[in-house]
Amino acid sequence: MPIKSSKSAAAPTPNQASCTCDQAASADLLQPCIRLVDLLDAPADIPVLSNLIHREIVYRLLQYPQGERLRTIARLDDQGRGTAKALAWLRANYTKPFRLDELAAVARMGVSTLHHHFHRATSLSPLQYHKQLRLMSARERMLVEGLDATRAAFEVGYESSSQFTREYKRLFGEPPMRDVKARRLSSSSAIGRCASCRTSPSGFSAIQRQLCATW
Repeated sequence: MPIKSSKSAAAPTPNQASCTCDQAASADLLQPCIRLVDLLDAPADIPVLSNLIHREIVYRLLQYPQGERLRTIARLDDQGRGTAKALAWLRANYTKPFRLDELAAVARMGVSTLHHHFHRATSLSPLQYHKQLRLMSARERMLVEGLDATRAAFEVGYESSSQFTREYKRLFGEPPMRDVKARRLSSSSAIGRCASCRTSPSGFSAIQRQLCATW
């Protein structure tokens, strides 16, 4: 009478089962990768077949358990590129008026989606960002080019000097010309302290002289 073994065939463990699935998936992915490399020996076939094989490789990758994560990364990357396009467009066109739906079209997003991702990237809404670009550019023009407030306002796209003054004060804390005057005085004072430090170092500590040297 045959004696049955007391040891039955062991069921595959979860790790073994996962390994088997991974091996099969790896083989499915490896085949199109090999075909893609083989195209190097057939240059005439590359324009016709390479895109098809690329699509197959993407398809195989998306069949992996991590496929959903790859989809999420791809969506986030698209949204990041869209936000970057919106930022670049605003920087290049800040002197022009804009509508949010037009900016959303540049970014290839819905208006609410653009608003959400734009705020996450800059902590500002597109309108606030656009306004700050204008005000900061106007401030620079007054400081560097010596423009008065009215001309600076019109050059950056404002049609109302009173609106410009109001929004400038809200951002920088002072009306335009008073702010510019204060910044010039502050710069002159800093230059004067630095010159004094260099010509009369005996009255300054070593730390103060070192700070002046870096100004």
